[in-house]
Amino acid sequence: MQDLLLSGSDFTDYTVEVTGITGKNTPTMVKTEFNLAVRNPCIDPTFVTIEKEPLPVGLEYILYDLKPNGFSFQHDAFTVKTVPIVHSLCGPVFYDTIFEGLALTTSSSPMKYDTLTRSFEIYSEALSLIGMRTIEVEAYFKDYPQVKSFGPNL
Repeated sequence: MQDLLLSGSDFTDYTVEVTGITGKNTPTMVKTEFNLAVRNPCIDPTFVTIEKEPLPVGLEYILYDLKPNGFSFQHDAFTVKTVPIVHSLCGPVFYDTIFEGLALTTSSSPMKYDTLTRSFEIYSEALSLIGMRTIEVEAYFKDYPQVKSFGPNL
């Protein structure tokens, strides 16, 4: 199977009927039914997880530096682990990022984030940003946003 259509968004119940026939001269037929629940592995952490990857550490940015583009850096993609078989049925991984309590976007300020390239860009002249700052990264499947993996802070 190359997709998750049989499982629906989380699971689908199917009634399966099995028929058995035995005997050549006097055939005997028996039928029975059972319910089969086909579950979507993408929403079960037993079968699919998003593994954290270390974010860059020790990066420094100097206020007013690198006009007009600012300072940019990128992080590695988080790893998707699937068991018992390797597959990519859950779709692409996207990222949400937070800096100073602000969700980052491609147009946020003073820091921007592009989920497709996993890259940050910052330019600021705000003296209030002097010092160590924390960036939070969370990965999720675009098609299953309820499945998340919080990454380490930078």
